[in-house]
Amino acid sequence: MYAAIPGRNKYRPSQESPIPGFTMAGDWSAQKFLGSMEGAVFAGKLAAEVIADRAAGQPTKQQRDGEKKIQPDIVAAAAAHTVKAPLGVKGDTPIAFGGGMTLNPKSRGELQEQDPVQLAGSTEEAEAAPPAPAAPEPEPVAA
Repeated sequence: MYAAIPGRNKYRPSQESPIPGFTMAGDWSAQKFLGSMEGAVFAGKLAAEVIADRAAGQPTKQQRDGEKKIQPDIVAAAAAHTVKAPLGVKGDTPIAFGGGMTLNPKSRGELQEQDPVQLAGSTEEAEAAPPAPAAPEPEPVAA
């Protein structure tokens, strides 16, 4: 369970971040109802206000009121961050990130490179398999 002890709120991130286009919400973020459903909902409202202010080209509440200043070491760490490829991800197609994709000749080749087990034997078996039999005609019903 979350323990709201004195002095911990300064470590909670505000909804606004130094990363462009990145806004946070959750019961763990800076808001007045710590560690609760109400806090999560209120944080969502605060995040929506940040997004609306940015979209309107207005200063955010944090910028206007000086609330929850982003600490300089956090800004510096974000600016110095080096983007790395996700571990275990091969390729950049939707299937690499858990999405679906249509299997056409190009995507089949990409999938074969990324996860050959999924296609093991399927191409040869599909091409060699006889066509499925046609459904039988229904018998006429005597009146």
